[in-house]
This record gives sequence, C-alpha cells and structure tokens, in this order.
Amino acid sequence: MKTLIFTDSHGKDPSKLVDWAVKLEGIEKLASLGDLDTPNVLQDILEKTKQHNLRRILAIGNHEYHYVKHYGMDRTSYMSQSASDYLAEWDGFPKERQFVLDAIEGKIPDTGLIVSDNEIVYAHASLADIGRVDSNVPDFVWGRLLYHLGKLSKSFDEMGNLNDFRLFFRGHDHLNAITVQKGNIIQETEFGYWGKRKIDIENTRTIVSVGAFYEGEFALYDNETQEVDFKCWNFTENKPY
Repeated sequence: MKTLIFTDSHGKDPSKLVDWAVKLEGIEKLASLGDLDTPNVLQDILEKTKQHNLRRILAIGNHEYHYVKHYGMDRTSYMSQSASDYLAEWDGFPKERQFVLDAIEGKIPDTGLIVSDNEIVYAHASLADIGRVDSNVPDFVWGRLLYHLGKLSKSFDEMGNLNDFRLFFRGHDHLNAITVQKGNIIQETEFGYWGKRKIDIENTRTIVSVGAFYEGEFALYDNETQEVDFKCWNFTENKPY
C-alpha cells in the first residue's frame, strides 16, 4: 500500500496533489500532518479522501490547536493574518471547527494529536511532552525535534513505550529529514534528502520529517518496499518537479 504524506500546507490547496497521487502513484491512503491554517483546506482533504475512497490519517497541528482552542493567540509572529482574523475564519466554519475539537479530544478514528497505524505513528510535532515554560500548549503540538537531540531522544523513547513503533512521520519543522536510531544510538540526522530512501523497519527506529507542503515538499511511503520517496510539487504545472 502506498501512502501520500504531506504537512504544513499553510493554506495551500492539496487537491491537485491528491488527484495526481491517486492516478499516477496508486495511493490508497492519505496522511495529513497538520498546520492546514484554513478550514477550507480541511474541507478539501475530507472531500478528496471521500471522492477517491482513501483511508485517511489526520494529525492536528499547532495552528489548528491555537485557532480552535484559542491558546497562545498572542503569538502572532508566524501568522500572515492577525490572531482575531484567524479566529473569525474558523468561527465561520462551525462544522470544520467542531471536527478539529473532536479530533483533539480523540473522538474521530485515525485523527488526533497522535495517530497510530500498526508499526507506524503520525503526529505534527512530537510524541513526548518534555514541558514548556513559555506556553500552556504541550510539546505534542509545539515540540521541534530537529537540532534538539534531547527531544529526538524522548520521541524515540516514546516510539518504544507507546507500541514499539518503528517509523514516525511528522512535520512542524518545515524540513525534510531522516533520523535513525539503532539500538539506543541515534545516528546523525540527514537533511534535505530527495528521492527514495529505504527504511530498515525491522532493525531500526526512524523519524521522518516530511517538509512543508506550502513549499511543495511531500512524500510517498510504500509499506511493501519500505521506501520513502521525497518529492517536490510544482503548483504552476500541478505535477512534481
């Protein structure tokens, strides 16, 4: 089975990407890992998974968490609109807003802050909450892992503690990267990887940061070949580079 994985779309419509992945890659599952930014992108994803009869994985990002739960709305430096505009936009889509609230509370299958699927786990940011001193939003939605060995180590620990997960797909850091743990040793993180990469799912644990779809980055995962294929989408021509 092939899975299309993207994250951090930040308002970019993934519909053409999904159509392409169904037609030319034969995907059967879609995993969206958060920071959609706008409720209409959530609408697009829900409609496309229904149209193509895809299994759906949806992890909630810190932006949805902020906008819908109204936490930390003074943190406006990363926003292209004011906090009040974002809140008003979500309030104008009550069905989508309720969907996110229900997802955060674990009421929707295959949707939430952390979503598991056999040996694989999906989340926007981190699997472990190591505690934050500047926010009441947990590291589950805010934890940056890359460049932070302690947080990487905690998430690897949680992969074992939660359900012996071998592979963790995530977003949030806006970089495509692969970090491998063999035994208790974390290998060096490899950044900016493009093309196919074999995952040794039997002998290692691997954390894959997918990049940011608003910059065109996405990935395909084939659970038969155990390969992750990192690609970049051309929004003008509606196909990969």
